[in-house]
Amino acid sequence: MTRGRSPIHSTSAATINGHAPPIEPTTRSAALSAVRSLLDETAFAFENRDAVARAAVLFEHSARGFSDYLVAARHAQLGCNFTATFDSRMRKLPGVRVI
Repeated sequence: MTRGRSPIHSTSAATINGHAPPIEPTTRSAALSAVRSLLDETAFAFENRDAVARAAVLFEHSARGFSDYLVAARHAQLGCNFTATFDSRMRKLPGVRVI
């Protein structure tokens, strides 16, 4: 790790076929740790803390990105029957339908 950089800092916005490359396991755990630390801090406000916490639980046990789980968790809390997406890689997420 370079001085002054967090372990989840990305030095490039490189994409593969229009998608960000998969997150390495150590980076995933660092990202999860950061999210949980933020959730524990009362100084930080979230639009919906429960949705972020639910997304963190799902993210911990899967290979999908945190943002995918956050979108699905937030929609579920808003009472949506499902989240519609064109992203076929999200088909296994709870409450998501590929259209």
